[in-house]
Amino acid sequence: MHDLSQGGVFGGLWELAEGAGLGLEVDLKKIPIRQETVEVCEVCGVNPYEMRSAGSLLMTAKDGERLVEALAGEGIPATLIGRLTEGPDRIVRNEEEIRYLDRPRGADPILEIQA
Repeated sequence: MHDLSQGGVFGGLWELAEGAGLGLEVDLKKIPIRQETVEVCEVCGVNPYEMRSAGSLLMTAKDGERLVEALAGEGIPATLIGRLTEGPDRIVRNEEEIRYLDRPRGADPILEIQA
């Protein structure tokens, strides 16, 4: 488990893979994000996947679908967004586009705007 209070989704994914000594493959379209978050980030020119996401967790399990079902049974929203892989590649897919996750910058992009 890894919380997303620092570095957002992308930072959390990087740290999770780094800590496990594995790569990962994630489907960007499956990562839940509110429309108002997208719109505010668009206006501010920041990536919503790099913003602090306090209250959100990344979790791994051998059977991710079963974990999602168990959480749903407790009224906790969860989504299967990807998987850990052998090797060092940290892949983020957006439909047919493939990109490699960059090492997180550390600072929240919204806080950088305020500076």
